[in-house]
Amino acid sequence: MIEIKVTEDYDSMSRIAAQIVKEQLDRKADSVLGLATGSTPIKLYRNLVKLYRKGKINFSKTVTFNLDEYWPMSRRSRYSYHYYMEHYLFKWINIKKQNIYIPSGEISKEKIEEHCEWYEDEIRRHGRIDLQILGIGGGYYDSNGKYYGGHIGFNEPGSDFNSRTRLVRLSEQTRSDNSRFFMRVEEIPYYAITMGIATIMSAKRIMLLANGEHKANSIRETVEGEINRNVPASILQRHRNVIFILDKGAASRLSQNTTPWLYREIDWREEKVKLARRRENLITRALIWTALKNKVKLNHVDSKMLRRSGLKSLSQFNLEEMLKHSWIELTSKIKGLNELPRGKRILIFSPHPDDDVISMGATIKLLKENKNRIRIAYMVTGNIAVRDEDVIEYLKVRVERNKFAELRKIIIERKIPLRRILDYKSRVREVEAEKAVKLLGISRGELDFLKLPFYETGLIIKKPLSRRDLEIVMKTIKKAEADIIFTPGEIADPHGTHGMCIGAIETALKKLGIKTQRWLYKGGWEEYTIYEADAIIPFDEKLMKLKVEAIKKHRSQLNPLFQGLDPRPFWKRTYDRNRRNGEILQRLGLSCKPYAEFFKIV
Repeated sequence: MIEIKVTEDYDSMSRIAAQIVKEQLDRKADSVLGLATGSTPIKLYRNLVKLYRKGKINFSKTVTFNLDEYWPMSRRSRYSYHYYMEHYLFKWINIKKQNIYIPSGEISKEKIEEHCEWYEDEIRRHGRIDLQILGIGGGYYDSNGKYYGGHIGFNEPGSDFNSRTRLVRLSEQTRSDNSRFFMRVEEIPYYAITMGIATIMSAKRIMLLANGEHKANSIRETVEGEINRNVPASILQRHRNVIFILDKGAASRLSQNTTPWLYREIDWREEKVKLARRRENLITRALIWTALKNKVKLNHVDSKMLRRSGLKSLSQFNLEEMLKHSWIELTSKIKGLNELPRGKRILIFSPHPDDDVISMGATIKLLKENKNRIRIAYMVTGNIAVRDEDVIEYLKVRVERNKFAELRKIIIERKIPLRRILDYKSRVREVEAEKAVKLLGISRGELDFLKLPFYETGLIIKKPLSRRDLEIVMKTIKKAEADIIFTPGEIADPHGTHGMCIGAIETALKKLGIKTQRWLYKGGWEEYTIYEADAIIPFDEKLMKLKVEAIKKHRSQLNPLFQGLDPRPFWKRTYDRNRRNGEILQRLGLSCKPYAEFFKIV
């Protein structure tokens, strides 16, 4: 049985998790803890260190088993989980070295199986794990709405539920997710030794931590979906003692939040007041849900459908009036060409040089047709996502033939200075961006390539945001004097670049004291739901084809280095997402156009 605790934010999630660990050790000083790594439990470990320093927790008798370790990997490497655990927890507390168990990444391939059997034997010898801490991996919905993701440990989609500690090959999603901890692409391991699913399930109690909207779909599928091997964490439904500690973002897709009327009494009178005032309300959401569930258009929902859908208390109100108000609310969100901004100054922030066309390519074209003055600011160069062969193709038509052969040779042999090759790779992305937006009616003079310094390490690991980063963003905002600013609304890209760019934008706006209207978009990793969206832009087949063509102008990204688990190229992800948006609108009778882009307005 899964218990769910939703917290306000990551900090409170981490404090509550630390308190649960403390209570476990208070009850049983010699508890066996199963420990996780990654970004999610970092603050949990910091809170445990604080408790230890205050004398409120004692690890002298505690035994720990870590979930996994990369292979091959030296324990002295800063990328190893031996290093991670020492850095974040072990060297700060009074745990005994002989009580720490972490799979070895140094074991020879011939001895891996024997090592894994030994690891399982040690867990059994200590009486099984008393409290197992887990994180959870992200995932994606394919074209048919099937979900793949939600790994626990390094048990990827497709893992056997009876699996024990073993060597596994990491999925591209996991390599992408974990790449932010590595300096170079070449250093990201392809293999790891991990506890199996059966090993995890043998723990007496399990505590899973998740924060952020990018984990929300994995949480929903784990808790509410069918138990299946495509979502390894879904097996936790069969455990007798599991607690999920989630922040609001990670819990946002759970039905207790999306359809709360199924879980508690709703004051529909209060919701009617919100509806009449055209504020976000549950009545419109309930009517949308009922229409989609019964496969009818919104204005065909009747009282019988409401009662069958568990909305008996709502069916007692004037349905005709509610449908009228909901119809007005939803149609006011739909922006055809005539309803879109006209003659405005618009600034579009795009973290990478292709996020603009992926996320809002159709809207850019329509805004341009409406005589708006548009500037697009590409925040980072995106140069680490460019292969050497893309640079060679770029140079092939730009340098003299006799010089090209020599240049090609030194690139292949990596005898070219890093800064020079990065400059070439940056230029590849710039040229691709120029070609892409030209199809949408945007000229080179309407583009700004900010090249924020935090990104320019030549490595996957980035620098913290600096004063210089903020100065560049502030200067861009002041120069644009925009009436409307478009910014990313998701942080789910593999390396956290989106999150850092969002932080830079918000800090810059705050420092400038600017409260310009912001339209938030989501890109290649997530999408808003119809009831979350404040602006809905439907469009036709011709514009969808143009958008796909624009995305394909980013040739270096057609087979991206950091694609993740989702095998679809970005143009296909975008096509499927925009088509799914359009299908929802058509099913509700809100639009006859087959595609749509969704935005949140702040």
